[in-house]
Amino acid sequence: MGLVFKYSNNWEKVKNELQLLHGKKDTVVTTVLIRSIAPFAGALQGRKGYYIFNDSLLQAEVISIFDKKRRSTLNITRVEKMAEEAVLVYIEKLRSYTGGTKTAFRKGMGSRGMHPGGWADITGYLNNSYEYRINSGQWKADPQWKAGLAEAQAKFAEIYPNARSRT
Repeated sequence: MGLVFKYSNNWEKVKNELQLLHGKKDTVVTTVLIRSIAPFAGALQGRKGYYIFNDSLLQAEVISIFDKKRRSTLNITRVEKMAEEAVLVYIEKLRSYTGGTKTAFRKGMGSRGMHPGGWADITGYLNNSYEYRINSGQWKADPQWKAGLAEAQAKFAEIYPNARSRT
């Protein structure tokens, strides 16, 4: 999942191109890619009422960040930094809790905190498995997410011993 957007030094043009997801000859393409390394993320994304990724939310974050900094001169480095800032805010929103809970899916396990996408993650695997890439750069993850990933993968393997991981 992700969003491809285009930019120029004209803010109105930037906003229109972000909203329409197409551009003009005088723009440079910036690609934002986001993925989850959790093996079940794709299946959950496809289930009705759930999302792991939401491109319209990402687009809104990109527009919000660009809107706050619209007086700045745009160049590829600055746009990449703003895109990265937007991606980090977006992923934190996906990882946040709504305050709602889901009931335990196995006897003896407690209720699970619900995320905006309707999913609940007792192991923390999905919550810590987000990675992103700006243009052709390396895949990155916030150090906080990576710090919790190993423990979450181990807990996941314990609960779901037959599941395959893509890491």
